[in-house]
Amino acid sequence: LEEEVNNLLRKIGILKSYLGYKYFEYVLKIILSNNESSFKYMKNIYQITANYYNVSPLSVEKAMRTCIKSSFSNNYGYYASLLFGKYTTFPTTSTFVQICAKILKEQRNYVINNQIREAMSSN
Repeated sequence: LEEEVNNLLRKIGILKSYLGYKYFEYVLKIILSNNESSFKYMKNIYQITANYYNVSPLSVEKAMRTCIKSSFSNNYGYYASLLFGKYTTFPTTSTFVQICAKILKEQRNYVINNQIREAMSSN
C-alpha cells in the first residue's frame, strides 16, 4: 500500500521534501485501508491529519495546498495532466485526494482481478 501511494505521488510530481507529502500519504492510506468512500473523510481531512501529527488543521491545510501548487508549478507533466486534466488553476486538496484515491483503488482492483483470472485459468 505504501509503495503504491508513494509511486503515484511521485508520478504526479509530489516530492517527499514537501511537508504536505506526508499528509497526503497518511490520508490516502486511511482511505484505502478502510475500503470506504473518500467522501467520508474529506470533510474532516485536516482535523484527522492534524490530530495524528499533533499540529493544527490550518497548518495541514496550508502544507497540502502549498504542496499541490509547488508540485504542479514545477512538474505539471504528462501523468498529472492525464489525471487532473488541463487545469487553468490548481486542483483543490479535496479533488486531488479523491482522484488519487480513485486511481489507487482502480490499480488495486486491476491487480486482484488479474490474480483471480490467473488462478481460474490454471485450474
